[in-house]
Amino acid sequence: LMRTAKFGNARDVRNVLDKAKKQQAQRIFTLQQTDPAQAAVQDSIIKKVDIAGDDKEKTVDELLAELDTFVGMDSIKKQVRELANKIQFDRMSMAAGVASAELTPVHILLTGNPGTGKTTLARKLGEVFKAIGMLPSDKVREHDRSTLVSKFANESAELMAKACDDAMGGILFIDEAYTLAPPSPGGGGSQDKAGVEAVETLMKRMEDDRGKFVVICAGYRKQMEEFLLTNPGLSRRFTHRMHIDDYTAAQLEQIFRSMAKKKGFVISPDADEPLAKCIALKVDAKDENFGNAGEMVKLFEQTQRRLS
Repeated sequence: LMRTAKFGNARDVRNVLDKAKKQQAQRIFTLQQTDPAQAAVQDSIIKKVDIAGDDKEKTVDELLAELDTFVGMDSIKKQVRELANKIQFDRMSMAAGVASAELTPVHILLTGNPGTGKTTLARKLGEVFKAIGMLPSDKVREHDRSTLVSKFANESAELMAKACDDAMGGILFIDEAYTLAPPSPGGGGSQDKAGVEAVETLMKRMEDDRGKFVVICAGYRKQMEEFLLTNPGLSRRFTHRMHIDDYTAAQLEQIFRSMAKKKGFVISPDADEPLAKCIALKVDAKDENFGNAGEMVKLFEQTQRRLS
């Protein structure tokens, strides 16, 4: 049970019961079509499926196998697997009564250029953390400066607190987190009072609600390193650092081909060389604004227009 500011105590219990009764009614109705006698016996029984639903949840191994299918991200896949194993080991040690065992709160600093899959990775981590039992929910609440920092005095703290409340039991994902409180030109801090207010509220909640949710702050590597310097306590709040490298030309071609396959297209052999050259040119000419997978989306859309 993960309480948030919206937790309704007995009202929430009633909601769970009402939902279970609806599920039970549907189950009994279906059962009546094939076994009326058994349906009559089951009429006053609420089963696990009525409460939890009949969706088969994926195992940790299944989720990690899905992560392995992601193009690139080799170092990330290794880190996530190691983190999952560590959390599972700590939970088993605690269950066995090992005195020194503890479950360390997890907060992640995730860096990478545009289009490298930071948001996609955050969503997959939500599923993994739930499957492990570290979090009760796989929800990922996505935010950026526009939803967390207000132009009105003292409102930023409320916005950040609300975002944390909403993410309880899951993941709070903040994209381009360095924009919350941009560092001063001289370095060492930020003159953005509203942004500082939001960051300080976030830091307090990360400490006060240790283990109740996971914060993932994402953005460019250089800017995120500068962001950490704006407050001495920021760096130590993040227990894990992950960086997603830019995709190679071969990996981008793999992404393009995957897009084509999903849309039902077949790439003819005479297009293989032009495709490889086109992508290689894009990679050779890339700058800090290069969109990685986003560039393949643009190329695929352009290809579709030319095809039509």
